[in-house]
Amino acid sequence: MFTILRGIYRLTLFIIILAFFVTRLAITGWIKGWTLEMGLSHRMACCHWMIWVLNIDLTTKGNIHEGNYLYISNHRAYLDPVATLTMMKALPVAKAEVRNLPIMGYGAQISGVHFVKRESLKSRKDTRSSIAETIEKGNSILIYPEGTTVATPKTAPFKPGTFHMAAKDNVEIIPIAIEYGHEGDAWVGKDNMPIHFFKQFGMRNKKITVHYGDPMWDADGEQLKEKVQNWIDEKLTEIRIGYGLPV
Repeated sequence: MFTILRGIYRLTLFIIILAFFVTRLAITGWIKGWTLEMGLSHRMACCHWMIWVLNIDLTTKGNIHEGNYLYISNHRAYLDPVATLTMMKALPVAKAEVRNLPIMGYGAQISGVHFVKRESLKSRKDTRSSIAETIEKGNSILIYPEGTTVATPKTAPFKPGTFHMAAKDNVEIIPIAIEYGHEGDAWVGKDNMPIHFFKQFGMRNKKITVHYGDPMWDADGEQLKEKVQNWIDEKLTEIRIGYGLPV
């Protein structure tokens, strides 16, 4: 019973805070004129509040490098961007379906999220071009090259397109390893988002570790992909050992 009530309480707070920050950004943008910096600042503040209300014990490792980088992360659950974007201002790449989510979809649109239809080759190509242009203008991008959430101890195969773009356009990549303290925290299987949320956040607390790496680059896209993926896998193993999870 307490688990269910706790889950309902935290989901309610999650929705309230999300609605507050989305509304505040929309009104501020309407009055002052929207800027990307405004969207990124509002989103970072929202992520900090989300970490607090959900009682997440967030551990961060490594250095946050300022500049225009391509952040590459493994993907565990819908809270991955919340955990990483508390520390950095970057524009995430998300599935086009996110655009249709109540409140969250609108908030994503007005805070600079790039949407991609993963089943569409043209959409993926257009997104890569948009990523390159965004980085060239001095901003950073956050992308999950596995393409979906994964519960295995190491990463699933990375899609290569982004790495070939980075190699061709001399874009440095900062790898990110993210892992949760409980095996069931990864959002996989048949549970929809609200059901998974109730199950996981009905628990007393959550533990998340995010490890940020140093910039990487290689003139060969495949070698760059291998470097980044090997680094993330190595850090995932270290984090999982610390949490007592199977490796």
